[in-house]
Order: sequence, then structure tokens, then C-alpha cells
Amino acid sequence: LKNPIAGARGAAQLIASSDPAEIRELSELIICELDRARRIADHWSQVGDIALGPLEPINMHALVRKAVCSARAGGSGLIAWEEHFDPSLPEALADEDLALQAILNLLINAAEAQGEEEGRVSVTTRYRAARPGGPAPDARIEVMVEDNGAGIPELMQSAVFNPFVTSKPAGEGLGLALVARIAELHGGGVEFE
Repeated sequence: LKNPIAGARGAAQLIASSDPAEIRELSELIICELDRARRIADHWSQVGDIALGPLEPINMHALVRKAVCSARAGGSGLIAWEEHFDPSLPEALADEDLALQAILNLLINAAEAQGEEEGRVSVTTRYRAARPGGPAPDARIEVMVEDNGAGIPELMQSAVFNPFVTSKPAGEGLGLALVARIAELHGGGVEFE
């Protein structure tokens, strides 16, 4: 819940210094993020797990753009955001709120990997052929998030998607674990290099 609330808070801070054309967009973001926080809270079926909501056809490009907008609003402003979309992607059948949260967690993680430095976060969508023995052999749509941060420490790499594993002093180690769980609920997978 901290991510949508941070996005809403960042947007509210920007409203104070925005021109009238930007005010409407930022206020819509605040409303959207707070509504999403409420829906995510409703998804919790029991402590430590999330229930999959209704699956609907979603446009991945629109979903990724929404996540980038939220991450940008809640971030430091030192990040250069890049989007690379495959225009041939079909709609994905997904729980929109959970899919958005997974992508947002990846974007926030990538932005935080920059520390206090200027950095780059790139998000790419593409059609991916099934790979025998891969984490999700039936997956066809790939969302890839890349950054130019320091990377994941070698000692943590084997457990990076486990709960409570973090290299951040103020981190809780739940973001990537949540990404992995959401991907699993959708019949997908998550990996890193």
C-alpha cells in the first residue's frame, strides 16, 4: 500500500507548484492511486497472501504508462524514464490492479537502485516466444525493466524474490516477493540478470 500512497503524495506535492493544465492530470492520478490502494487492501485474503481478482483484457502499454507516471510522480526527479513498446502486443488477460502493482514495484526498485545519483530506468514490452524449461513456459508477453544502478549483490541473488530479503537500509524486502507472487497468480514468472 505504500507505493500507491507514495505516488498520490508525490502528485499532491507537485500540484502545489503546477500550472492549471497539469493540475487536472495530477489530481486524477491522486484519485486513481488512492482508489487502487483501497482495491489492493481488498485483495488480501489472509495475512501474507493476495487473492487474484477478476481477469480482464488489458492494454499492457497503457498499464506500463500508468505505472511510469506513478513512479515518476513519487520519485526524486533525477531519473530519466524510457519506454520501448512493441506495437504488435495483444491485450493481456490480467487483474489490472495487481499487474500494475507488480510493474510499479519493479520501476520503483529500479529507480531506488540509482541512489541519489541521476540514473536511467527503461521499460520494454515485447512478445516473447516460449522457452522450454523457463520460469513461465506459456508466457507470451514480457515486460522488462532495466536500470543503470549497481545491481543486486551476489550474495542475495539466489533469494532476491523471497520475502524479507533486501539490501536497502529502510527496505522491508516485500516488493520483489510481491512481484513474484503476482506473476505466479497470473501463470507467469519473473527473473533477473
